[in-house]
Amino acid sequence: MQVRVDRDLRVVLDDPGDFGRFRLAVDADPGAFDQVRQALREIAELEGPEIAWVSEAWLRNHAPASRPDLWNEGFAKMLAYASKHGWTRGNPVMVRAHVVWLGQKE
Repeated sequence: MQVRVDRDLRVVLDDPGDFGRFRLAVDADPGAFDQVRQALREIAELEGPEIAWVSEAWLRNHAPASRPDLWNEGFAKMLAYASKHGWTRGNPVMVRAHVVWLGQKE
């Protein structure tokens, strides 16, 4: 599962059924950090260019409509795993994600 910020700074949830990975993918380079932070202001907190904390409620609100029972079960397992490793925080709950800058120059 990944939260993706596209070139137009729209935020979408990709691969919501993939509970084995979680990341924030940004279709820009780190120079756009402030613009991306603003686009994510109600969805996630950028701790820096490599770490983000994503709203658990936002993820639930963007779950696929088909088979919500299966999705909720998989998501609960993912949250439990993340919590066990210290990758959740707060109330409301936020989930830690690695940030990948897709436009980053090698």
